[in-house]
Amino acid sequence: RLDRISLMKLLINSQEICKQDETLVDLEHFEKVAVVGDLHGSLSSLHNVLKLVGDLTENKNKAVIFNGDFVDRGDSSLEVLCTLL
Repeated sequence: RLDRISLMKLLINSQEICKQDETLVDLEHFEKVAVVGDLHGSLSSLHNVLKLVGDLTENKNKAVIFNGDFVDRGDSSLEVLCTLL
């Protein structure tokens, strides 16, 4: 569980990173790309996806694209957002 100060730091740092990111990403150099549909704030679904794709920090040849609707309905919307950030 994040305290308020840690959450604010996460959001501010993420905002800065997102400002620098390009909106269009070239996926040609990835061997595998997983496209994930709507999570709707389901932390268990996100954990299942992350288990299936494995550790992305160890294998730079894999990418995951999340296709919107991360946090709009579920009970764990904040946790899903923090995990994705």
